Formats: sequence, C-alpha cells, structure tokens
Amino acid sequence: MKWIFSILPLLFISCETDTDSSKRHEILQAIDDGNFQKALNELDGCEVESYFTSEECQINRGMTYFGLAGYDIVSIGEELYRAYVDDTLSEDERDTEIMTIVFEKLKDPNALLGVQEFKKALGSAGYSEDICIYNIFLSLPTLMQQSCSAINPTLLLESLDTDVYITNNYSVDLENLISLEESIQGVVPTIETRDLVEMLNGDEVSEENKNELDASTCLISPNVCSSLGFSEPSCFEEKYKELEICLLQKGDFQTLRLRDSIGSLVLVEDSYITHYDTVCYTPDYLNGTCFPKPVDGEQTLLTEVVDKLNEDDSYLNSIAIFSDVDDTENSEEKVEEFKSDICGYKDCEVTEDNLIDYLNWSI
Repeated sequence: MKWIFSILPLLFISCETDTDSSKRHEILQAIDDGNFQKALNELDGCEVESYFTSEECQINRGMTYFGLAGYDIVSIGEELYRAYVDDTLSEDERDTEIMTIVFEKLKDPNALLGVQEFKKALGSAGYSEDICIYNIFLSLPTLMQQSCSAINPTLLLESLDTDVYITNNYSVDLENLISLEESIQGVVPTIETRDLVEMLNGDEVSEENKNELDASTCLISPNVCSSLGFSEPSCFEEKYKELEICLLQKGDFQTLRLRDSIGSLVLVEDSYITHYDTVCYTPDYLNGTCFPKPVDGEQTLLTEVVDKLNEDDSYLNSIAIFSDVDDTENSEEKVEEFKSDICGYKDCEVTEDNLIDYLNWSI
C-alpha cells in the first residue's frame, strides 16, 4: 500500500503565528493544545479581525467545533484511506466501513457547527461549497483547501494518494450527511450508527430495529401493517401540539409514533423517553407511557428527507456519492443509480412510501 499523509497534516495545522500579536498566538496555541473551548470563547463572533482575517477566524472556529466533537480531520482521513485500500473488504463492506467512520463522528452537535463555520469561510472569500471537488480543490488557496477538506470527506481520500482518484463532479457535504443521519434515527429511534449504515446499504439489521422501522412503515402505509405482523395503528383523539399520537403493536412489541395533520411521519429522538418531563404527556389510556420527543420542532420525513431528495440537488448528490465511494462510476451515474434504487427510475419523484420501502428492501 502507498501512504502519502503529507498533505493533510500540512493543511490542518493552525495558521502560522504572528509574534506581533500575543492574542493571536494565544488562540492558536489553545487550538494546538486541544483547549478548544478556550479558543472558541476567544473567537466568539469573530470580532478579532485585528489579528485574524474573517476566513482565518471562521476556519479556526470550525476547527474548535470539530475538536469539541472529537472529529479529527487527519486521523479520520487516515482511517478512510485504510478502509478504502483494504483488499480484504468487498466493495459493499468498504462502503459500509467508510460511511460508519464518518457517521460515528457526526453525532455530536458541534460537528454541524464546525461545518457551518467552514462554509462561512468559503462565503467570506466569495466561494460556495460547490467548488469542493478535487479538480478545483488543487488550484484553491490553502485556506479554502482547509475549508473544503473539512466539508467534503471524499477529498480526504483523493488528497492522501494520487492513486485514489474518485471521479466526482459533485461535492459531498457533511451537513447533508448529518441531516440524513438525524432523519434515519428519527424513523428508527433505537438505531446505532453501524446499523444505520447497514440499513442504507441494504444489509440485515437487528430485530429491534426491524420492528421500529416496520412500525414507521405501518403508520405511513396502514395497508401493509398486517403483512408486517402489526395491528392497525391506534391513534388517539387527544393530541400533542396538534400532532396525532399513534400506538403501533406487534405481539409483545409496541411503540409510539407521531404524525402531522397530513399524515406524514414526525421524526422523533428516542423510543420511550421518560426523562423529558416536557414531553411525558401521559393520558390514562397510554398507561403512563411517554411518547417520543419530536426532532427540532416537529420535523417530518416528508420535509427532512423526501422533499430534499426531490428538490435539493446538493442533498441528493451528497448521499448518492458518499454511499457509493467508487472510482469507476462518474457522479451522474451514481446519482441516477441511487435515485432509481429509491423510486424506480432516474427522474422519478420520491415519496415517503418509496423511502421507507428503500430502507426496508433487504429486511
């Protein structure tokens, strides 16, 4: 195996210090020492242009948020590369391993805040994240290379070794991957990272996760409940914030789901949350059982995934390309194949049923 790790360590070091500015040096030293909260406090609002440019400040804020999330770009790049060149893994196993490495680090809310800061740095310099593809990346200034490598994890593979050349014309956006992970967890509240990735790749999942996914499927498509072993959803007259509370039951297994006024599945944070007093709404007929906490203001599967797959090219491209890290297909082929897998053909309109069927297809 050929290892070229020189690029990223050079990219992901703090901007060189200016001995004429003790405050600049103090902040950079805090980042280098891993004292990320101290650095973030000093960089608050980027009101420090006297010793950092806007782009430098935003990049350093991005690095501090990534540090707080435990998302170390250099070590993750090396992990991704090892998985990519591991000849003992099949293509599907490699894709699963690569996706798991990244998704596992995205759970901390600071990861998203970091991505947003790196995007601000691009914006301050007059760029958008669309430039974060390998052919353009090579000609970018160093600060923009830092930002793009933080936003697009496929660039980590391409930068580490010229033998690894993935023919992507679209950028993968970590913010889109974070959004997808949160949405799938909202459909299957008990799911762990590797299970989530295996579900996306069509692999077997645990019985618990299968039941949770089937419950969401049953709520969206009641006509398939019996074939999944579920009784018809029991939805109660009393509501929570205009959301309908429904009980899904299969033998001894039962779970609660929420849906909005048009019947779209509301994404939730956990299966039964007893420690959130504000959502422990317990009418007598629920026997004191708490229902799931809605994700960030009652987001639904329709608004958070389905509409984005249909209307947001960046979201669709990010998921399609990152779920198939292959150097033989071009970006357009990957996107067309992904869309066809979900709803039948490359120009189809994705529905909630399509998405649930896609998640269910191998189970």
